[in-house]
Amino acid sequence: LSRLELAREMQPGVQPALQASPALKASPADTAGGQEPSRSEKQAANLRKLVLAMSQDIRVLVVKLTDRTHNMRTLRYVGSHSSRRLKAEETMGIFAPLALRIGMYTVAAELETLALAELHPEAAERVAA
Repeated sequence: LSRLELAREMQPGVQPALQASPALKASPADTAGGQEPSRSEKQAANLRKLVLAMSQDIRVLVVKLTDRTHNMRTLRYVGSHSSRRLKAEETMGIFAPLALRIGMYTVAAELETLALAELHPEAAERVAA
């Protein structure tokens, strides 16, 4: 949907929450010296932006959790093993606990299940059995 279609389809105030989600990416300005930020610096910057956006509208977190759930469902199409592992680690360490904290238990369980399948496939099979 375009932003115009969103504005027509959604209640007032929803569109800014949806627009905030793609804006939660680290920029080079988030680090000192203008150097390429490290992976941990990017992750910290993303977390800071997420917390700032959530303080203005909690729906940003709901959108972010929905986006992460979709990403985890389609993780098998990501070519790089290290990229899949990083997404799974972030999901298990950040997004699943946030979902639990706000009472989205089904989403948290799915995120944990999908992340576990990537991080520890043998354990995930034992749990599923």
